[in-house]
Amino acid sequence: MKIDSETAAIVTGGASGLGRASAEALVAAGVRTAIFDWNADGGAAAAAEIGADFYKVDITDEESVIAGFDAARGKNGQERILVHCAQTSRGRMKTVGRDRETGGWKRYPTEDYEYSIKGILVASYRLASLSALGMADLPELEDGERGVITLTSSAAAQDAQMGQIGYGSGKAGVNGLVLPMARLDESGYSGEFNHARNLRNAANVRSTSQSVTGLVGFRSLPEATWQSDRVCQPRHGAGAKFLL
Repeated sequence: MKIDSETAAIVTGGASGLGRASAEALVAAGVRTAIFDWNADGGAAAAAEIGADFYKVDITDEESVIAGFDAARGKNGQERILVHCAQTSRGRMKTVGRDRETGGWKRYPTEDYEYSIKGILVASYRLASLSALGMADLPELEDGERGVITLTSSAAAQDAQMGQIGYGSGKAGVNGLVLPMARLDESGYSGEFNHARNLRNAANVRSTSQSVTGLVGFRSLPEATWQSDRVCQPRHGAGAKFLL
């Protein structure tokens, strides 16, 4: 994929960690980069330091996300790159465990589980689908691509530890989201996968605590050429070809 000053990108969770590292790499490559984050002070500071734009966005709120996309596109144009790193989850406890205060039993609240799924899985779909909708009318680049969407998974998607019920479920859902989203549909759009190391190497991502699940979207390829044999599910999750 062509990466230059004519390319626009959006990175969620860009105030710190994986998101900031991704935003830094994109800016260094000359890409017009916008950071979405709920942390207004941290996001604005990070954007100022690396030369990006900042928009306060709540990934769990549809209107907030749409407003963020509208503002970023108004400044930089339609993004061809989305890197979604932001997430929010709640509660780290067993399904059923002892209540230290009462000595009785308590369970992981359904409300906390629902919050975690919305903050990880639903938010991933929200960001990816809204970005894809905007990319759909873009002209193809020289390599036939219209854009790239990258989502963030975790080792917990396949090997969640005790107390990671909401988090592990959400990350497993992200892995499950990517494949059907990237498959060829009736409009002729498709996607192809590669190993997660491509994102780490290309974007110089320094945070190794999270792994990458993603898709390269809107590449016009015949169904026969879609490389399903390259969809991988290693311990640290599936990965996306991120051409930077």
